[in-house]
Amino acid sequence: MAAAEIGQDSPVSCGIMLVRDRRSTIVCGSDDAARRFEDIHTYLGAGPRVEAKKTGAIICVEDADEEKRWRDFMEIAVLHDLRSLVAVPLDIDDTAQAVMIFYAMRPAASGSRRCRPCRDSRNR
Repeated sequence: MAAAEIGQDSPVSCGIMLVRDRRSTIVCGSDDAARRFEDIHTYLGAGPRVEAKKTGAIICVEDADEEKRWRDFMEIAVLHDLRSLVAVPLDIDDTAQAVMIFYAMRPAASGSRRCRPCRDSRNR
């Protein structure tokens, strides 16, 4: 449901990063685009996924081309057609952390409600 709202009329890819016992990391993606963006996060060690994991905050990027944070990540991602994303940290248990990230190939409309479904589902 969140993916449909986030994507609106744009295809959405989904990536997940899971860290267990602070040492074993699993990264996967719903398609080639998501896996490519997950690889960029891993290679750089920075970006919205890393920030969401570190802070526990939902990260919403409405237009990657205009985003000022994580410029290295954004510049590479835009070259691969990424335009907007939402990174949602997931509370699993004391031994595991995860971040689910939705990638869209179109920018979000200014003042968009794309982050709301993620915030709503996280608070359930």
